[in-house]
Amino acid sequence: NYKIKDNHILKDINLSINEGEILTIMGPNGSGKSSLIKILAGDFSANNGQIIYNNQDLKKINLSEQAKIRSVMSQSQEIVYDYNVKEIIEMGWLNITLDNRNNVSFKDSFKKVCAECDISNLVNRKYNSLSGGEKRSVNFARTLMQLSYYMENTNRYLMLDEPTANLDIAHKIAMMKILCKKKQEGFGIILVLHDLNLAYKFSDKIGLMKNGQLKHIGEVEDIFTNQNLTLIYDTKIEINKHNKTVKYY
Repeated sequence: NYKIKDNHILKDINLSINEGEILTIMGPNGSGKSSLIKILAGDFSANNGQIIYNNQDLKKINLSEQAKIRSVMSQSQEIVYDYNVKEIIEMGWLNITLDNRNNVSFKDSFKKVCAECDISNLVNRKYNSLSGGEKRSVNFARTLMQLSYYMENTNRYLMLDEPTANLDIAHKIAMMKILCKKKQEGFGIILVLHDLNLAYKFSDKIGLMKNGQLKHIGEVEDIFTNQNLTLIYDTKIEINKHNKTVKYY
């Protein structure tokens, strides 16, 4: 549970993020999606309940250890100082030495994530000169950079709040394909999306929220029904199971 004074933001949330899986959280504005991501990431604490990472309570994991197991992409992209793109991505690099870490250099990791996110042409640009979509791609690269190492027996998690906002359709699909690749590498992924069609095509599980409650959670085909979506969004929605498309009325 999470509340501010007498205002309940989140109520009775119970979910798990599994490695090798994409869980997409959806729902109308104000339903508590962003608050859920922030609490799972440890940005602030719930009033009661537990967040467990790899069998350990989040409250007992210090910030440097948290950074090794989860990377977060928030909605906000405002940067006060006039950093260039390379500097923004560098902020995601964990300068750690581990006996069981693959010896991947910063240079190699940086080149890889820039290529993956199609931003190699932006690295010398000033971050604040970029478009909204370009900023989103740069922040996605920073998020990937943080967990660009491999450590045995450690599950890693990506948490993304509306990562496809401001992106054109080609870049939305490209980003979701990257997340599918990360899923195959063993990452547990939770993200917030508003695009029902995108979520339908790329998610393994869906959570539907409304009024601070997780109303439905489960396999995509079980959760994406006309009745569930129509009640969640208060508008008529029809699912075409054959083509995996969603229509609004």
